[in-house]
Amino acid sequence: MTKDEILERSREDNKTRDEMEKNVFFKSGQSAAAVGGFVAALLIIVEEFITNKTNFGIAAILLSMTGTMLLTKYIKLKKNYYLIFSILELAVAAAFIILHIIQLVG
Repeated sequence: MTKDEILERSREDNKTRDEMEKNVFFKSGQSAAAVGGFVAALLIIVEEFITNKTNFGIAAILLSMTGTMLLTKYIKLKKNYYLIFSILELAVAAAFIILHIIQLVG
């Protein structure tokens, strides 16, 4: 691939978004994940305090979101620690889903 082909492909990839828009989109996603994590943790603590039961469903949702974010980072950046932590978070999320179902049935 020649230098001109690389430049042309880059221009095509970046045609619809400028760098500032990409950065704002990235920051808004980070903020949304942080707020979602805080709200999920707060709900888990409040429900534990009031009912003496852990809501594994909320924890599963939170871990699924962050695990998917890490997996996406691994796919884009190819850094192994993102893959390791995404697998761990998604595995714990799966376990929490099972525990949530058991809690609902039992």
